[in-house]
Amino acid sequence: DPNLHFVESPALAPPEVTIDMVTQQ
Repeated sequence: DPNLHFVESPALAPPEVTIDMVTQQ
């Protein structure tokens, strides 16, 4: 799941963006 990669690498995006990705699931 590519979304899990975002969670593992929060440095690639601010926390708000990471939360957005999870919320869109």
